[in-house]
Amino acid sequence: FNSNTVMMKLKKYLLMGLLVVVGMVCAFIYNNRKSSTPQIVAPQWDQQNNGKKFLNNRRTKPDAKRVTLSPAWEQFLERKKELQGNSRWTNFRISDKKSLHFPQPHYSKEDAVILHSPWTEELRSILRNISGNQISMVTSSAEHQDVLVNWLTAAMFVASPPLENILVLSLDEALYYFLRERKIQSLYVSPEMVIDAKIDRVFSQVHIVRITVLRLINHYGFDVVNYDCDAVVLKNPDLLFEKYKAADMIGTFGKGPSQLFNKWGVTLNTGVLLLRSTARMEYFWEYMSSLTHPTTDDQGNINLVLDELDVKWTNLSPKENIDNIHSDIYGTGRHRLNVVLLSFDVICRHTCNAAYRDSYYVWHALAIKENRTVANKIEQARIGNAWFLRLDWLSIGQNLTGLEWLNSIVIK
Repeated sequence: FNSNTVMMKLKKYLLMGLLVVVGMVCAFIYNNRKSSTPQIVAPQWDQQNNGKKFLNNRRTKPDAKRVTLSPAWEQFLERKKELQGNSRWTNFRISDKKSLHFPQPHYSKEDAVILHSPWTEELRSILRNISGNQISMVTSSAEHQDVLVNWLTAAMFVASPPLENILVLSLDEALYYFLRERKIQSLYVSPEMVIDAKIDRVFSQVHIVRITVLRLINHYGFDVVNYDCDAVVLKNPDLLFEKYKAADMIGTFGKGPSQLFNKWGVTLNTGVLLLRSTARMEYFWEYMSSLTHPTTDDQGNINLVLDELDVKWTNLSPKENIDNIHSDIYGTGRHRLNVVLLSFDVICRHTCNAAYRDSYYVWHALAIKENRTVANKIEQARIGNAWFLRLDWLSIGQNLTGLEWLNSIVIK
């Protein structure tokens, strides 16, 4: 019997036992700590719910439980859901950091002056509070008040479904306060707020202001549909736009400017014009701000840019008469810009005929060039049974606002 051998074996067994105990303690601590640690599941957006809520990552077990996260994480996730749920708001936040060049730099104030104007801040406030991603904008002055109000009544009580997110671009204070008293959403931008050059022609002033506001709305990440106030909506054109989800720009058949009409056989008319906020449209706007010989006509400049972008119309021959074309026309230009022109069969202009009124989405009859007065535009609307205002509309419903006011002045 050797005492040294016994002691060595005893130490060996004690060491092995100690290691087992330490291992068990470590395993206990690890398992306990793991069960109390928040399991942060990688988020995945629910596409069927427009990205408004999280789904657990598909690789996670179905019974995985999401425990309470730290306040910082909760704020981050809530903010991310908010941004993802309204992608245009995300663009709005980002776009303030992007460079911005306005159209018509030959005639307009400097970009920074326009961007930091009070009316620009008001526009941002309007955009923050709308639902959806698209604005329907119509431009008018107090002189065309009758034509504008007729357009509003048609947009809300004739078109089905009614137009949403309507914004009236008011060119003078008189119209702005008239609409404000009746709680009709309006933005006041006078030519003096945008134009820095002497331009006597009122028509040109209107176009420069309008294209500037359209550019800004796109810049903030919203699609925008421009309407002339005499382009009376009979059916909601959104139903037409939905057919062309890949289009960056959707306009209607036009015949000016003449040099491009002679070249193409058609041009884009801006009386009803959808401008989507896409990456490809950024190229379009950059080209417009760098035109070397721009006109004061927004329609003319838009077509000049399409020519600069080498747009090719795929289903049109220059020899064809667009009055006799009964299908939409498609064009593709550089940077893969996609353009669609809607035919006169759905947005009438040069070929408006009261006999086909029920097939039109918009009645935009061409007024006599030598007499494009308010009275003439009203007469053209009456011809197409597209005038909906009561004769005494100014004297009734004075205590009403919004839809109630519009409903009170519509011919029943």
